[in-house]
Amino acid sequence: MVAVITKTNRGAYAEQLRAMHRDRARIFVEAWRWRLPVTGDGLEIDQYDTDDAIYLVDFDADCAHLASLRLLPTTRPHLMSDMFPDLCADGPVVGDDVWEISRLCTSPELPQDRHRPMRNRLARAMLEFGFLFGITRFVGVTNLQYLSRMLAFGWECMPLGLPKEMDGVPVGAFVIDNSPASIEAFRARTGTRFPALQLDRDLAA
Repeated sequence: MVAVITKTNRGAYAEQLRAMHRDRARIFVEAWRWRLPVTGDGLEIDQYDTDDAIYLVDFDADCAHLASLRLLPTTRPHLMSDMFPDLCADGPVVGDDVWEISRLCTSPELPQDRHRPMRNRLARAMLEFGFLFGITRFVGVTNLQYLSRMLAFGWECMPLGLPKEMDGVPVGAFVIDNSPASIEAFRARTGTRFPALQLDRDLAA
């Protein structure tokens, strides 16, 4: 199951969050060569890892990180409006019901054939989270290879503008419409009916 980690329950998930930030450094900085800040103990943490951030984190019984993503409210500082507004033909999509996806990653320790199932489960959890908490759209920026995959993923996803090259890599912005129909279509495409999201009692209240 995928845990929802907010500012209210981060203490209970300290080990899982450290594992997530460590894998983010291994993937985005070491493997992909993104110029991102890394702490002295090898954790990738940037200016958007604030109390506003909500993390969806999948981990095993030993608290090892499997997959994760970060969600940010677009009414607060976030990547698209601050750093990538020119990727959106009509300007960034902003609103109380619009949240940004960033830092989606799977553990480099996973066997190759488990990466896609982990990403699928994480995406299901994201849609379920949005439905429960009134998020009608998700936005984000990704490289052109992943953007093509996302547009063909089986949900209501559209580009927000033409892709552009940044630091030698073509990237594009997207918006995902979140609705019960989107969740059902995604579950049908991935062949599962069971919820992926795990809510702590205080969040579900």
